[in-house]
Amino acid sequence: MGKQSDDWRQMAGGISPDHPLTLTIEQAAHYTGFGRHALRDAVAAGLLRVIRNGRTIRVSLSELDRFVGQATVKGLDLADIRPARRASWPSGLGLKAKRKRAAQQPRKRGA
Repeated sequence: MGKQSDDWRQMAGGISPDHPLTLTIEQAAHYTGFGRHALRDAVAAGLLRVIRNGRTIRVSLSELDRFVGQATVKGLDLADIRPARRASWPSGLGLKAKRKRAAQQPRKRGA
């Protein structure tokens, strides 16, 4: 590396493209050891602050460190923050049952 790029790294506090300031959710999951879904649930619950750029979600390293520290101090169980999942379709309400039910009902004429 040349002198100019070394000066830039020094001004940037040693940060380089090899060590980004932010991570994607997938990278953050690898970095923290938490699952992707657990991190997404933490974002949805407002426990993990993120940077949004369109559909892209990025998390700063300092925010991840804060989140992990807070989870450790408070004894946070990530399973407790997971939003209730939508229950699966009740028995008999699948696509085949809907089509069968629609075929059995008389068609309405006119609008």
